[in-house]
Amino acid sequence: MRKFLGLVLTGMLLFCTIFSIVGCREEKDLIEGSFYSLEEAYENGWLTEENLEDIAGYHNNGIQYPERLNEEILVRIKTDWAKKLREDKTNPISNVTADEINVYKYYGTYGDCVVIMLDYSLAEYPAEYIPSTIEIGGITFNFSHPRYISQLVIWKS
Repeated sequence: MRKFLGLVLTGMLLFCTIFSIVGCREEKDLIEGSFYSLEEAYENGWLTEENLEDIAGYHNNGIQYPERLNEEILVRIKTDWAKKLREDKTNPISNVTADEINVYKYYGTYGDCVVIMLDYSLAEYPAEYIPSTIEIGGITFNFSHPRYISQLVIWKS
């Protein structure tokens, strides 16, 4: 009986140790999804021309998507974008956290692709207006500044 009780206690201790190590990982160690451009998502077949038309309609006309992004997914996206910024090869931002990431617009979920416009809230950009457009699959997307092109992204879990 003592041997059995010892095995049970040892197993519980091992389980609790593993659980506490996994549960205490820092935000920067967690990655749940990857980011892609609209063009990459279209070329990979994750978005159709019809999807692009819908997204461009919301984006170009400043129309709000009729549904809200699930809060849990929003936190996962912000966490992943912060990690992406910290690990950027050309201009890493070593201390950015998920709390500093803003999701400006949600354009809908298409399959397992969440389409969003996001940015690092403390980033500094020129205030000038420089209209830019891109065309994907014959669909035109208009931007008030070229920097926004890279901020309209797909998050794929």
